[in-house]
Amino acid sequence: MSSKLVFLDIDGTLADERHEVPISAQEACKAARSRGHKLFICTGRSMPKIERGILDLGFDGVISVAGAQADVNGRVLFRHDIAPEAIDAATAYFERHGIENYQWQGADGMYISCGYARHLESKGSAVWKNGQFARYWHLIDDIAVPDGSTLGHVIHASKGSYFSGADPDVSFDDVSRDLGEWFTLVHGSYDDISPNNGELLINGVDKGTALCDVAKDLGYSIADTIAIGDSDNDTAMLKAAGTSVAMGNATHGIECFCDMTTTGHPRRRYRQRLRHPRPDLIQRVAGRLLSCPPRLAGVCRVALGVVTGVRNHPLRPTASTLLPNYRSRVRWQQRPRVRHL
Repeated sequence: MSSKLVFLDIDGTLADERHEVPISAQEACKAARSRGHKLFICTGRSMPKIERGILDLGFDGVISVAGAQADVNGRVLFRHDIAPEAIDAATAYFERHGIENYQWQGADGMYISCGYARHLESKGSAVWKNGQFARYWHLIDDIAVPDGSTLGHVIHASKGSYFSGADPDVSFDDVSRDLGEWFTLVHGSYDDISPNNGELLINGVDKGTALCDVAKDLGYSIADTIAIGDSDNDTAMLKAAGTSVAMGNATHGIECFCDMTTTGHPRRRYRQRLRHPRPDLIQRVAGRLLSCPPRLAGVCRVALGVVTGVRNHPLRPTASTLLPNYRSRVRWQQRPRVRHL
C-alpha cells in the first residue's frame, strides 16, 4: 500500500509553545493529503482543548487524551473513561501530599484544581475564562457533588495530569508506584517548573494502542504507519509505529529508540539547513530506511515537512543508524527493530 498513515503530536511537534502552526507546516499537511496520505493528530489533549485553527488544517482523524479516544472520519471509533474510584483515589492522593496543581480531562472538558487555575492566571492565560474553550473549563471546587456520591462519579475523564511544588514529599516514582493500580504514569511537560510532574494514563491505553487500533480499523499494516513526536507521552506511539521520528527538541531520551531524528521545532526557525554532512546520501537511502521502495521516500520527506516546515525535508537518521564512512559509499546497518505493542 503506497498510502501512509501519519500520526502527529501537537505540542512541541506540529505546534510551538504558543500553539502556533507555521504557514509552511500548514502547506506541508495539505501537500501530504493531496498525495493520498492520511494525517492524524495524536495528542495528549482532549478534543475540547484542541484549537479550531489546528483542526481546520484538515485531518483524517484525531487521537486525543493520550490514546483514550479516537475520532476517525467524523465517527468516534472508541472512548475509554477512567473508573470513578480511580479519579477519587488519585484526587485524594494529591490532596494528601500537598499537590495542588492537577486536572482531569476528557470529551466533556477540563476539570481543574484551584491551584492549577492559579497557575494559568500567573501565566497570563485567560483561556479557561473566555474564548473558544471557556465552556469546557470547570473548577473542581465548583462542581456540585450530590450527597452520597463522589467527584469520580460526577465527571467523565480519560486522563489526569499534575505537577508538584518545588519541594514535594513524593517523587515521580512514588506517584507511579502508589497509583499504579489504576494508572500508568508518564513524564509531563512541566519539568522547567516542577521536579515531580506527570500524566496519568489508563492502564493498557496509550497513543500506541490507539495507533494500532486506528490502523486496523482502516485496513493498514503497521509497516505503513509513521509517528512523529517529541515527549514521553509519545513513547508508546513511536514504538508502535512502522517508522518513528523524533523531533530535534525531543525530551526524556526518546530519540534514542526512534528510527530517525529531524530538526528541532522552531518557534525558533522553521527553515533550518540540514546539519548532516551528506544530505544527498540520506535522500538516496530514505526508501531503505522506511522499508519501502525508494520511489516512496518522498512520502516521509513530506511527513517530516509537516513538523519542520521544510518541504520535502531531507531525512536525517540517528547516529546509530548511519556508519560514518564517507570515503567510499555509505554503508547502512540493519534498521533498528521496532517493538510493536
